Amino acid sequence: MLEYGWQIFCLSLVLSGIGNYILRYFAPTLGLFDKVDGHRNLKAGVIPRAGGVGIFIAIALATTSLMLWSGSAKAKFFDNPTSFFLLGSACFGITLLGFIDDRFGLRGRNKFLGQFLLVGCLVFYGDYGIQRIHLFQMDFELGPLALPFAVFWFMGAINAANLLDGMDGLLASVGLVASVGIGSIALVHGQVMASYLSMMLAGALLGFLYFNRPPASIYLGDAGSMLIGLLLAAISLKIQDHSKGESWMLAIPLAALILPVVDTFAAILRRKLTGRSIYSTDHGHLHHCLQREGFGRFGSLVIVILLSAIAIVSGFISTIFNTDIFAWAGILLVCFILLQSGWFGRPEMKLIFNRLKNIIIFTNIKNDSVSDGILLHGNDYWHTVWRQIINHSQIHNYNQVDLNINAPAFQEAYHAQWVGNSTKFKGESDTSASFIIPILVEGKCIGRIGIVMGQEYQGGPVDFSHLATLVGLLGETTRHIFQSQAHPEIAIVPNVENNTIGGCPQPSV
Repeated sequence: MLEYGWQIFCLSLVLSGIGNYILRYFAPTLGLFDKVDGHRNLKAGVIPRAGGVGIFIAIALATTSLMLWSGSAKAKFFDNPTSFFLLGSACFGITLLGFIDDRFGLRGRNKFLGQFLLVGCLVFYGDYGIQRIHLFQMDFELGPLALPFAVFWFMGAINAANLLDGMDGLLASVGLVASVGIGSIALVHGQVMASYLSMMLAGALLGFLYFNRPPASIYLGDAGSMLIGLLLAAISLKIQDHSKGESWMLAIPLAALILPVVDTFAAILRRKLTGRSIYSTDHGHLHHCLQREGFGRFGSLVIVILLSAIAIVSGFISTIFNTDIFAWAGILLVCFILLQSGWFGRPEMKLIFNRLKNIIIFTNIKNDSVSDGILLHGNDYWHTVWRQIINHSQIHNYNQVDLNINAPAFQEAYHAQWVGNSTKFKGESDTSASFIIPILVEGKCIGRIGIVMGQEYQGGPVDFSHLATLVGLLGETTRHIFQSQAHPEIAIVPNVENNTIGGCPQPSV
């Protein structure tokens, strides 16, 4: 049993509750509140984004109190003082990084670089490397990959938590379930420090949840989401005593973090396979999908908690029986429920299938068969529009057309690609020009259509009247779907060297 275990949990809960109660009133004066971005969020509000600061302060004060109360707990923390202080410094650093992002806004790559520097110092100097992992009933020596693997685990957990934080109470609830589960598993293995940290994190999250439950009066912000990811990653790496040569069971912590991991993996696939940056925003996350299914915020929260509990229980059973079979079974069960129910993951599976089909087709002669459109979410009318675009493209002998719609604020996302008839094989270029038509709604770019033209357009004057027809079709579509005036603009982007579809500069010929 943990000395002062329940006391430290309750202290963390009370400190977090008091801290977040106060921060609700002071955070907006510091500029820490939800802002309109005109793309993902159209609703103005003054809900503060300072929950991460309150959670950090609660855990820091609870840790200090525990070391003052319990000599044995202090001794455990100082078994490896370098690791302990580096973890505390990393928590402070990640909270500060998130605070800056919440207040001023950071580019995705700059935030990623800051995360990497903090995690790199923690892993390389804080004894967080994993020498051996247990996977599918087999042990694997990582050797020189031990430290890079730990860095990857930290970075994955931090960004997975950050991406999942998109609905009232969601990440705090998942983090609460995960911290209780991981802490229980660590206690079974006799890892006292990991158990204490789990208890403090669970208490701080429960205190925060009182104000973050739907409808929320305070948000975690990036400071809170990244702090939760960092702490869960650190605790999960310490659930076993690696100094005794024990193999780290990957499936157990993966089961605890399965929903953030699945959500992040799906987001990366969805964005890369539709030609967007992985840092772009959309409304294809798990909580968005559940709400579109009609569950509402509270119903979505209940489903997420139940799925997390299923995975955590399977990981705990694996710990008791010292096998990863049950944890993998729990992971597969959660993924099966999401896919079979249609709640999440089906659009991403369609994207993967289409990409594989494209690869197979492009290794042979090009054909008109690559024409399927994928509605990620939104209005089915996009399928009708896409068929009209294909007909237009066939009439005017285009080589390739790509349609990408991403309008999170309007709950619309669609991706489609068509490749025209050609006797050319893959790698043989027969194009002379490429064009981009941005699709604007209320002055905001919500998508674009890219066109690659054929040999008959090479050299000499080009008649662009057929593009005007296409613009008219897109304008009618956007008015129908968004019920607002849309004015697509033609941006012709000739690229003589490689005929690629570029960005969206000012229209020019």
